[in-house]
Amino acid sequence: MVRGTRFLWRWRRCSDDADSDWMFGLGITYSLAAASLWPSVALLVRMEAVGSALGFMTVLQMAGNAVCNQVVGAVSEKWDYKEAVRFFIIAVGGGLFVVGAGC
Repeated sequence: MVRGTRFLWRWRRCSDDADSDWMFGLGITYSLAAASLWPSVALLVRMEAVGSALGFMTVLQMAGNAVCNQVVGAVSEKWDYKEAVRFFIIAVGGGLFVVGAGC
C-alpha cells in the first residue's frame, strides 16, 4: 500500500522525492506509535476504567493537535522556511530530551 501511495504521490508531482520520503516516514512513525500506545492502555488500566482512559487519551491527542496547528501557523507567518524548520528541529530535540530525562 505504501508503494502504491508513493507511486501516486510522485505521479501527480505533488512534491519532490525528498519531501515525499519525509511524509511517508512521518506516517509510518505515527502508525507505529499509535499501534504501540493505544493497545497498552488495556494492560495498564483497570478493566472498568479502560473506556474513560481511552476517552482521556483522545482528548489529550486532539488538544495536542489543536495547539500544534496554532504553533505551526504562528511560526510559519513569523519566520521564513529555514528558520521555521530550525525552530521545529529544536522543539523535537527538546521533547526528546524531556522524554529521555524522564526515563
